[in-house]
Amino acid sequence: DGDMLKGLSGVRVKCAARLYNGGVLAVQDTGEILFKDRQLSGILAMQLSRFVRDEGHWLVELDLVPEMSERQLADYFAFARRTATGKNGVLGCTLLHKAILQNITGAMGSLGDEQLARAVKHYAIKVTGRAGMASAQVCTGGIELSCIDPLTMRVGKRGRLYAAGECMDIDGACGGYNLSWAFCSGAIAGSEAAGD
Repeated sequence: DGDMLKGLSGVRVKCAARLYNGGVLAVQDTGEILFKDRQLSGILAMQLSRFVRDEGHWLVELDLVPEMSERQLADYFAFARRTATGKNGVLGCTLLHKAILQNITGAMGSLGDEQLARAVKHYAIKVTGRAGMASAQVCTGGIELSCIDPLTMRVGKRGRLYAAGECMDIDGACGGYNLSWAFCSGAIAGSEAAGD
């Protein structure tokens, strides 16, 4: 829901994330989120998007300060308010990007320390879709693995058709795994095809 992300474009944050479908936890991970105009990006968003399907009611919940408990964060906000100079108050704290705090306080109004800590630890964003193939870096789907000989990358029992990389229904986590798979399967398929 891009309306929830107003004012956050370009902000990066290391956080923990939980992806829910209909209130049931589907997957959780940690990493960096990049807020873009009306969407989430970055490695963590890509990791989570692997699990989102068209059907269902998806929600991403970010813990924007995973290294602190909710109680510790509420105490920190209370301290920030007590020691703030001028009108900045909690917005002057350095723990979170000012735009994130403005987004939360702007959407929810005046919050006490406990309420603000809860909002930061449970920053929920409704998933309304994915960016589509034009923005994709890794895709799922393709030739079923049961149709592939894993030792030769041959498709089917006979013939001279070999497969490599993402044309098969296989994908991995971000971090070079998909490239590694493409290189390894390509080397095997190429070697086998050259021997045919």
